[in-house]
Amino acid sequence: MADERTRKSSARHRSRKCAITYINLIEDKAGPEGPTDQESNKDRMQNLVAYALPFSMGRNAADLSGNRKLGQVFLALMDDPLLSKPIKRYIVFCLLIRSKPAGWLNIARKYVSAMKRDDLYLRHMLHVAIKQFKEEINTEAERLELKELIASVRLRREVNIKVPSTGEIKRTIGKLDAGDFWDEGRSEVS
Repeated sequence: MADERTRKSSARHRSRKCAITYINLIEDKAGPEGPTDQESNKDRMQNLVAYALPFSMGRNAADLSGNRKLGQVFLALMDDPLLSKPIKRYIVFCLLIRSKPAGWLNIARKYVSAMKRDDLYLRHMLHVAIKQFKEEINTEAERLELKELIASVRLRREVNIKVPSTGEIKRTIGKLDAGDFWDEGRSEVS
């Protein structure tokens, strides 16, 4: 009996550890499928998986290792030249905003300003920051800092402002407040 529980527990742990992402691929089988339909469907599935992986990897890294004790390590890693790949920097960004060490907002905004406005990882960063704001436990000061970060990312993506001024950030936060952006279900990332 104990061996059975251990085996089930071990299997659950392995499946949790190996499950990187889940994409619902229910397909409509109403029409005839030709070779081009199968090929385009395969391309669509590959694109969905490729798009979902960075978010999933960042979320899993933050869930497993993102804690306040390691915050200073993540802060130092943001400037490490060995982390020049965008996916690596994105994962450290996820860890950084989860742990929120002193000075995290300045480093995160610096990283946002260094990215191109149409960079896919910038969209993922906005999504992660919104999820951190909405779903994680944050102090009131951390919520204000997350609002500033979200406003900075939106200004970078939508208006192409690399380093927004304090006034621009406050105006953007005011517009988001007026539009009930912070309410549940209203903060869609486009």
